[in-house]
Amino acid sequence: MSLWLKKKSKIGQPVQAVHLVGLLLTILSVVLYQYNPCGLEELRCRAFDLFLSSQPAPQGDIRVVIVNIDSNSLLCYGQWPWPRDLLAKMLERVTAAQPAVVGFDILFAEPDRSSPPISGSDISLYDFTLAKALHNSPTPVILGYVLTGNDINSMRKKHVPKTGGFIFDGGNPAPFLHTFSGVEANIKVLEETASGSGFFNIVPDPDTITRRIPLLASFSGQVYPSLVLSMIQAAEGESCAGCAVRVVLDQEIKNNGIRFVQAGPYQIPTTRHGELLVHFSGPAHTFSYISAADILSDDYNPTTLREMLVDAYVLVGISAPGLFDILAVPTDPVFPGVELQAHALNTVLTKNFLYRPEWVKGVEISYLICLGLVFVLLFSRMKATSGFLLVSAMFGGMVLFFLWNFFHQILVDIVYPTIFTGLLFTLFTFYNFFQEEQKRRWLRSVFSQYVTPAVVDELLKKRNSLVFNGEEREVTILFSDICAFTAMAERMSPDDLCVFLNEYLTPMAEAVMKRFGTVDKFIGDAIMAFWNAPLERSDHIRLASDCALAMLRELAVLNLSWQQQGMPKIRIGIGIHSGVARVGNMGSRQRFDYTVIGDAVNLASRLEGLTRLYGVDILVSGTVSTALQESDFFFRYIDTVCVSGKTEPVVLYQLLPIRNRVNVTDEKIEEEEAYNRALALYRAKRFQEAASSFQDLCSKYPADKLYAVYQERCLQFAADPPDNWDGVITIKEK
Repeated sequence: MSLWLKKKSKIGQPVQAVHLVGLLLTILSVVLYQYNPCGLEELRCRAFDLFLSSQPAPQGDIRVVIVNIDSNSLLCYGQWPWPRDLLAKMLERVTAAQPAVVGFDILFAEPDRSSPPISGSDISLYDFTLAKALHNSPTPVILGYVLTGNDINSMRKKHVPKTGGFIFDGGNPAPFLHTFSGVEANIKVLEETASGSGFFNIVPDPDTITRRIPLLASFSGQVYPSLVLSMIQAAEGESCAGCAVRVVLDQEIKNNGIRFVQAGPYQIPTTRHGELLVHFSGPAHTFSYISAADILSDDYNPTTLREMLVDAYVLVGISAPGLFDILAVPTDPVFPGVELQAHALNTVLTKNFLYRPEWVKGVEISYLICLGLVFVLLFSRMKATSGFLLVSAMFGGMVLFFLWNFFHQILVDIVYPTIFTGLLFTLFTFYNFFQEEQKRRWLRSVFSQYVTPAVVDELLKKRNSLVFNGEEREVTILFSDICAFTAMAERMSPDDLCVFLNEYLTPMAEAVMKRFGTVDKFIGDAIMAFWNAPLERSDHIRLASDCALAMLRELAVLNLSWQQQGMPKIRIGIGIHSGVARVGNMGSRQRFDYTVIGDAVNLASRLEGLTRLYGVDILVSGTVSTALQESDFFFRYIDTVCVSGKTEPVVLYQLLPIRNRVNVTDEKIEEEEAYNRALALYRAKRFQEAASSFQDLCSKYPADKLYAVYQERCLQFAADPPDNWDGVITIKEK
């Protein structure tokens, strides 16, 4: 069973939980986006403010000028409200300068009480004077008024303002507009003599910052224009056919509200509620201000005034402290209300509209869904760096999309995607951290019993490149076993046997782990170890061979100690082979081991068993001998055999406990030469002569069982020569 099946059973629930949380977070984000809570809306607006402040709208060729009743004007002409004959005088001088239109951001809700009424009328003299100036004005003059929430008394006392001319395209827009139940209108005589009127209500956002103004509103079942819209309609009156304002509803999406308002040549995009998003040109006093005192002064210059006002959109308002309405806008926390109307006019006149069309919301929702799916499906399965780069690329694309659209006056929300990206990134980063920590602990707990702490640390450093769920890899396998252990164990008590095995296996396992090997398992007195997994080592054959020699040295030390305790001397057999095997976690879902399986493993086990047949300590395959032929290891040819379960012959070599040719005695050299001569006779099928040579070797070196094996075999072959013999011996015993 693979590692990942095991890991799923241990930490599968956290994996499923984090995916579920990510999916729920994605769904919640889409729901919240649709619900649009105030906090997120405020953050979104603040982000728009930041970028709008860095990209103010330019002032157009059609100027917007403010005639300002400021502190100096009050100082020169008295406190507010002024007599309306004074305002009539100011209006006459302004209209004489031939502006395109004049709009009053001032409400004349009560009659002038500073003059007596005209004989036979309830109209005061000064109201009549101002009405006459309005009537005789060569320039359209628009009066402003205020719609109120529930001022029923004012509805009854005041007449209803003019509604203006509208053409509704796509249905009645009233259900989508801001609806009011009361009105504070101008007195009747002024309302009737003015060219038109419009409300100057503002609609601050929940954070009290004003970013938009309604161009249309609903009152008493009728649609009314704003001051800005009435001024544009009046200024373009002669050039536009019918002078009617066209209100176009979105007919593609039901109940989606108003798309745009057409006033003269200006197609003004709005929100679904008929609001204009104001593209501010800067802070307060961005537009030209002319003090009312300068216009009313006896020293005023008509020519100079005409140069300033000709063809301009003129707004008349109050900025004297204590009298004007103070607003907070994106570009200034202290902003005169009259200048808000100026910036709105400039937005329309320069056509620097800010859009937030419905398709933008679709893009934003799509981003949320796609990002959520990427996190759920990919991020938790990717490396931290790759995941970060993927998310950064997606988020960077969204930022570029935002910037591109912003410079085209299309407002794309960057705040909500940023928050959502941050939440998901934090969630999955913590999950990946948790998973990595789980993996570290798992690696340390599992491999600490196989390899040394130093190798475990190296594994942890390279954990991302490790494969545990099974892979084919070239490995070197070592098997060792105590000869005649069964008979020895029968003579020992269980306690003594346990002590003996622990004393024996401890230094043997240390010899493996010190040489970067993996202790696979203990099978009674037997040890199985392998190299080149889980960490790759290019010198794995050398390390395994060196380990085998180290195990013999450790055994010599142990035998010396045991002999002093009266225990018998023991021998071990070691088999080493290198080949391709499958490495990974093998076992059941409940229990598994990191191990190797394959023919290479079986052959190494067979080699260990053959050490008893030939009477040698270490047997290695020809693969091992060939790989180390240029090393300082020394080998003796043993035999060429076909072991049980194999059809291909295997060349066997004994790994000698010699690391330097200088230490080889003359006697050993003579023995080696005699052995090679005997082998040559054996291979030449001169079995009788070979048997005699091996007999001589047996007599001279009786402790070497190999010579006796060859002598017996040669005698058998001499008596019964094999047919088509190729030098390969079949070993049937396992």
